Amino acid sequence: MALATLEQLRDWNQLSSKDQLELRIEFGHYLDELPPTCALNLKLDYFRSWLADQGIHYQAPASRLGFTPAGPAGAAVVPPAPRR
Repeated sequence: MALATLEQLRDWNQLSSKDQLELRIEFGHYLDELPPTCALNLKLDYFRSWLADQGIHYQAPASRLGFTPAGPAGAAVVPPAPRR
């Protein structure tokens, strides 16, 4: 499967609050299957990657997080395989 380009992804901010909530809930279930981490930036990277797989582009406002996400622009973060 080919990776979607930014133009092909729907923007998170264009989704309804109901759709955003449903996606957050689904992501919570997915996150429960990953190794635990307290690193907010890693969780944010996982969230972006997972949303991209759902066809959604997400960019968290740096002001809400208190930092600017590190890493080169467009760098892909691949989360580990879920625990079995």
